[in-house]
Amino acid sequence: MSNHLDNLPDFLTLYTVDSLDPTPPALNFNWTLPSSYYSNQRATSCYVSIVDSFCESITNSTAQNEDAYLITFGDGGSNYHSTHNTGIVLGGVVRKAWVAVPTAPNTQVNTYEFMKTGAMLQPLIAARPQTINLALANLNGDVLARPSNPPFDWVVTLRFDYVNQERQAEGMLNSFTNNLLPSK
Repeated sequence: MSNHLDNLPDFLTLYTVDSLDPTPPALNFNWTLPSSYYSNQRATSCYVSIVDSFCESITNSTAQNEDAYLITFGDGGSNYHSTHNTGIVLGGVVRKAWVAVPTAPNTQVNTYEFMKTGAMLQPLIAARPQTINLALANLNGDVLARPSNPPFDWVVTLRFDYVNQERQAEGMLNSFTNNLLPSK
């Protein structure tokens, strides 16, 4: 019998101020996590997804003033493929509005919000990653330069859903054709 705690997810909120380099030249951040962040009793595979993301204005110049940006996660998704090979696109941020800056007359900045879609992208990765890499990229997959007014603050909450290994093996067997299996 299964209960609702069988697959209790882990949540991890990452702040750029806590990354290995909080002011990198590009919006590409890395975190090293202690093993105590996760239980070693968890399965060896998990799905990763973004719960939410908040960031300051991304505008750097007229060349970097687009309506949408991608959020990419390192690499390693066994069920994820991309023609660009620059990491796993977990979601994006879209421009919400231009907002006036009270301390700077005639100045406006973009505000962005996390793009929620009907289907959550959940690539399968090795559970309990010790390092996490997240980046903001344009729609061509190029990582953005850091805005000219540092620091650039960004907060992202990730969700890790663990996979029951028996169900994973059964699901994989059920999703492949039986061409290589002996006939009965």
